[in-house]
Amino acid sequence: MDHTCERGDEVESGTSDPILTSSSVTLSNPYMLQPEGGFQPPPVNRVARIGPNQIDPIQLGRIESPPLSLVHDSTLQFLQFNCMTGFGPNGTPNRVIGWAHPDLIKLLQHAGSTIYVDISFRRLPPGFEQCITLVVHDKPSEFSVPVFYILCTTRTLDSYRNALYFVAQATQLKLNPDEVLCDFDSDLLNALQMQFPNAVVKGSVYHFKKACRTRMDQLEISEEAINIAMEKGVLDMLVSISPDRVASAGIAWVKKQIKTKCAGGGVPYTQDQWRSFWVYFRRIWILRFPPNVWNMHGLNSSIIARTSNPLQQFLRELDGAFRLPDPSLQLFVATIERIARHHVADIGAETTTLPSAVEVHSDEETSSHEGSFGSNGDDDDDDDIRFIKTEASRGHGNVVDTIDGDEHKEEVD
Repeated sequence: MDHTCERGDEVESGTSDPILTSSSVTLSNPYMLQPEGGFQPPPVNRVARIGPNQIDPIQLGRIESPPLSLVHDSTLQFLQFNCMTGFGPNGTPNRVIGWAHPDLIKLLQHAGSTIYVDISFRRLPPGFEQCITLVVHDKPSEFSVPVFYILCTTRTLDSYRNALYFVAQATQLKLNPDEVLCDFDSDLLNALQMQFPNAVVKGSVYHFKKACRTRMDQLEISEEAINIAMEKGVLDMLVSISPDRVASAGIAWVKKQIKTKCAGGGVPYTQDQWRSFWVYFRRIWILRFPPNVWNMHGLNSSIIARTSNPLQQFLRELDGAFRLPDPSLQLFVATIERIARHHVADIGAETTTLPSAVEVHSDEETSSHEGSFGSNGDDDDDDDIRFIKTEASRGHGNVVDTIDGDEHKEEVD
């Protein structure tokens, strides 16, 4: 089997990875020859018109060659891998393409780092369904820097595992983080836990709070009441207390705090909307993503202080760099390359912005409140668990994306 990725690394035929075997990793060239007996893709018609959701093979060829494959005005390789891992049911390639500045890859090789993995960026070139971004918090320098940008044509466990495999190869297998904070996607969480079995893998507080706030907005809870719930020491208390207390005493305590603060501030407490919110909360944050996935109890306070996060600032920067919702592949590559060079220059000048602290209680602050939680469970009938429909975990999209109108119907009659 010919070798696949653009880095020139050898693919070991004896790899133990159940996905990335020598028979599943193929050449990056879209016009490649397939091994005998393998799946034959439909012939490429170079004259045929490219559909709105298809990858333009001409642009694909251009990003594989200089100047787009290199860091601007240098011989450094910006394109790190471009791999096809089989075909989808409609005969389209499952492709994973990753870019990173070599100087930034070195930050991933530092032991004991914290990595943030985000999949929420949606300004994607035609033909791609996912952009995975890896941001590293480097402890020696205290910098938080986006390193890898990875485009995938599918959002599956296999795509995530393949992407992480090639990232690890790019670091010469020196990627060994202490903590990994990520978006809430079941397949992504599973892939990260398999890739980094010795690391603490958690859903980020930033995405947890963002999803909860989005749900409150959808339920038309007033902005004043939402701000009360999102204050430090209210909803985010559930992130800091012991995970086994979240579903009972923790939720009851948060409900009481919201009601008390609304009454004290003259803010109407809308019973029906809050009832619907707690139905949603139990469905998503107790059943689908249990507290041990997103709860930070017992972790180092400095980790908690960073979880809300370099991602917010970086995503704002990335979103502002693209004016079009669906940039061409060439424009996407040129833009992320420019952003990467900017961060390399910032590190050299020691001007990279540090992440701001998240408004979340520490364990010390939480301990002063736990006595008021009581030992009883949540006796409020707002969110009777009997009326909550369980749902199998889905790996397509993050939890904010999968909140849809159907959940509005899941209220207590």
